[in-house]
Amino acid sequence: MPQVRLEYSSNLDSQFNPERTLLRLNEALIDSGLFNKVDIKSRIIRCERFLIGRSAEDHAFVHLQIIILSGRDTATKAGLSARMLIALRDCFEPLAGVQTQLGVQILDNERETYSKEFV
Repeated sequence: MPQVRLEYSSNLDSQFNPERTLLRLNEALIDSGLFNKVDIKSRIIRCERFLIGRSAEDHAFVHLQIIILSGRDTATKAGLSARMLIALRDCFEPLAGVQTQLGVQILDNERETYSKEFV
C-alpha cells in the first residue's frame, strides 16, 4: 500500500507526460513520510470516452485515487490529499478554453481484510 490510480480524460493527452507524472506523484508520497517507496504501486488510466455533465466539449478531468491501509486519522489523510493535489497540479498545463477539474480521493483499505504476498 498505497495503490495509486490516476484517471484522466483523453483530451489532456498533450498536456502532460505520464512517466514524469507517475514519478512526481510517487515522490510526493515518499516525501510525505507515510509510505515506504517499495510499497507504492502507481498506474495511469486514460479515459477515451467520458462525459462531464452532458458533454465532453470544453471540459476535462484528472482524478487521483489513493488507497491506503486503514488506521490514519482524518487530519493525516486531509494533509496527504492537499499534498497530492499540489503535486498533481505541477504535472498538468492548463488547456486553453477547457475547464479542467483536478481531484484527489484518499480511500481506506481495511487492514483486517487486506492480503499481500511477495512471490
